[in-house]
Amino acid sequence: MKALSGRVRVLKNSKQKFRLSSKKRLAMSSDLSKDKNEAFLSGVVEGFYGRPWTYDQRKELFYRIKSLGMNTYLYAPKDDLKHRALWRDLYGPEETENLKQLIASSKECGITFYYALSPGLDISFSSSRDIHLLQRKMDQVQKLGCVAFALLFDDIDPQLHGPDVDAFSSFGDAQVEVTNNVYKHLGCPSFLFCPTEYCGTRAVPTVETSDYLITLGNKLDPKINIMWTGPKVVSKIISTQTIETLTNVLKRRPVIWDNIHANDYDQRRVFLGPYDGRPVELFPMLNGVLTNPNCEFESNFIAVHTLASWLRDASLVSAEEPMNIDPKSSGSMEPMEEDLSNVEGSVNSVSGEKTDQEDSQDGAASGASSEVVKVEGQMDTESVASLGKSVSSRTSYDPQSALQEAVSAWLKEFSKVKSASSRTYAKSGPYSMTPEPMPVQAQAPITTSTKTTSTTVPVCSPVVTPSPIKVAKENSRKKLNSSLSPEKKVEESEKKEQEMMPMDIIEQKDKPAMTPLSADDLLLLVDLFYLPYNHGQKAKQIIADFKWLKFNAIKEDSEEFMELTEQEQKTKLTEWNDRAEKFHEICRSVKEMFVRLTETSNRALLYDLYPYVWDVKEVLQLLDTFVSWLSTKNRRRKQKEQSFFPEDPEAWVFRGGLCGELQRLLPIDGGHEVFSLRAPEVPTTCISTIRPYQPNDEKSLYEICVSTCDDWQDGHDLFPCKQFNMAGDRFVGPYLKLCPEHVFVVEDGDGLCGFAVAASDSKHFYEQFKKHWLPEVCKKYQMPEGNPSEWTYAEQLANSFHNPSIFLPPDLCNKYSAHVQIYLLPRAQDLGLGKRLLACVLSALKAEDCTGVHCEITPTNNNALDFYSKLGFYNIQLKEQPPPDTMIFARTL
Repeated sequence: MKALSGRVRVLKNSKQKFRLSSKKRLAMSSDLSKDKNEAFLSGVVEGFYGRPWTYDQRKELFYRIKSLGMNTYLYAPKDDLKHRALWRDLYGPEETENLKQLIASSKECGITFYYALSPGLDISFSSSRDIHLLQRKMDQVQKLGCVAFALLFDDIDPQLHGPDVDAFSSFGDAQVEVTNNVYKHLGCPSFLFCPTEYCGTRAVPTVETSDYLITLGNKLDPKINIMWTGPKVVSKIISTQTIETLTNVLKRRPVIWDNIHANDYDQRRVFLGPYDGRPVELFPMLNGVLTNPNCEFESNFIAVHTLASWLRDASLVSAEEPMNIDPKSSGSMEPMEEDLSNVEGSVNSVSGEKTDQEDSQDGAASGASSEVVKVEGQMDTESVASLGKSVSSRTSYDPQSALQEAVSAWLKEFSKVKSASSRTYAKSGPYSMTPEPMPVQAQAPITTSTKTTSTTVPVCSPVVTPSPIKVAKENSRKKLNSSLSPEKKVEESEKKEQEMMPMDIIEQKDKPAMTPLSADDLLLLVDLFYLPYNHGQKAKQIIADFKWLKFNAIKEDSEEFMELTEQEQKTKLTEWNDRAEKFHEICRSVKEMFVRLTETSNRALLYDLYPYVWDVKEVLQLLDTFVSWLSTKNRRRKQKEQSFFPEDPEAWVFRGGLCGELQRLLPIDGGHEVFSLRAPEVPTTCISTIRPYQPNDEKSLYEICVSTCDDWQDGHDLFPCKQFNMAGDRFVGPYLKLCPEHVFVVEDGDGLCGFAVAASDSKHFYEQFKKHWLPEVCKKYQMPEGNPSEWTYAEQLANSFHNPSIFLPPDLCNKYSAHVQIYLLPRAQDLGLGKRLLACVLSALKAEDCTGVHCEITPTNNNALDFYSKLGFYNIQLKEQPPPDTMIFARTL
């Protein structure tokens, strides 16, 4: 590496050399310049909350950043207990050996290993004992060969306590004294300091007037680098003006701790977009840039690769036209930090107009009226590249070109045979200082929002006397057993055992994908998980198309539609159907990409990405099903434009990223329990599809009814007379005839495996049920005779047709007018399919103005009781008691 005027370094992979004129060399120098031989810090900080990376992953990182021309790694995992919570404790023999090997590995690659401690949670700054323990801990690591250190005081209480109040004049003075002490004790090595006020929003009251930051600038040893995350904890843009302001306060150039790819504040998001929002003019104004990326190691290829591209391009631009950072001679017109949000807002409005035009060109309806609705919690969908151009007068670094280059390199990684370092996903929380992980307590994330957790109490069935239905089932089995030969009984028993056996999902290792991933697959993946404040182009297309389809849905029997001419009706239908087909196509492409990803040979990559891709695939399937439902029945609805989000929020306000935003577009609440789906423990390519009912599904649905009529278990043995259609005529037939638009089916590789039925107006449904359905089935099944206590299950069903018992008291009907039932075969249970089915049904009901829904459950069906209880349903108390064999569970929408 070559230093230019003590500030500019040309990366190894750069083939160009530059000579600076004496005039430029003078412009680059100032009182803030560092020693000529000190390199610009570039690389990675492992500083997130979550499971730390393993030894092998860190070693791989060293080789990767070396090949990209970077030089620094900062060890600061928040969930390494001895880094933060137990900072006073020395490392044990095994931990010491691992650290020693890690430091040696970094040296072999030419990477400077910075060891960081974060003692701020409970250190007593005035305690000589604590200072001694801090020095002792640093001494231990220094003896292992470490030559660079850091003290971090981020995410702690910014107040002095106990004896420290009398010992120090301010919180900043206390930190400065301890840091200078440790720095000198270690022999003045390369040193980093992370302040408590580490970004613009945490500076009190502002960056320019913060007593804390002014104290650091005046009293912290000038050779100690100070880290900074930008205007926010997760900064969308870091402008040159904000850095100029900070530099004047700190009296040194900062090192950027960049959280643009950090995802430890949201369990549903991973960031795969390019490094962006940082103009190249920043380079000569900084002492370094370290990215604090995703918790999942394998997901950081693009983040690190594109940072290297930015550093390369920024260094070349700076070498040609170095910046003068003297504020007096600066001609910058960029705003001060407190005004940056206003500039971002104005830039966003301009970019938003451009995006709307682009979306229109990509497939928005020409000549059709579209309602533009601001969804609560919606992220900006403009390109960060355009934002960078707005705040920068020069854009030699192109994020999209850098992304293309990174994707091409990343694609090769997927074909490598590589096993996962753990059989659990990366956010499970185990401590991995050593190759063999051990569990630790979870540390709170960087957000300060209050989190609440709900504990689901298992629902126990009440003790009840046997119901007529249960007695009838027992009678059916007695009759069946008495009519079977001993050989037939054994055969039937073995058959039932095989049907009840759970399906084993076996991880297939080292198996090449039948259809390998392509660069287009990875670009699609990147678009779905772009950056904290921005979606990629494909994600923007998904959002725009779904909005348009939702707010322009056509109800063919509406008065508005009937008033149109035949040609106008045809045009509207064609337009809507074409947009729907495009939406279905992009949903299919995500599903196909998911399958190819799951088949990749690189299982380490798969395990880090799988939960996120599975999540977005599931949500898109819900939207895809909803669009299919809209094509058959819907009402045009307007969504409230009110938003309770601040005008310039931090990244964690947009909970769930693209998945969260898409969920909020559905009629039901995006935070609904039905969306808390968890990926399978073992990655699998098995995909189940939920779609609206079609007429040719009837036979399969009837079969599912008889296979689940015994409290969600198989009930073929309840019909000794082989009248299996009775179950279908009782549980699904009425819905197929009276309200087929509220029937959804789930299909896997073996066919239909479940369905859900619902009625938006239970009172009207049962009126039609009595008028149009019961007369037909009463002709098919005779009224049973004899003692009711001796009836079989089939006879009980026949009796329910001739003497229907419908429980719908006014207080239930008025508040919970809709009702729903779900039926899943054993092979489809415990896979999250019930939640997805319920999400589809509730979305359809909510779209039809339903405000509450109920379901009937038999007290003996523990599976159903547990299922509905976890999804917000509860056993409601009514003035009139339900039948003894029925419990009413309900919830509002």
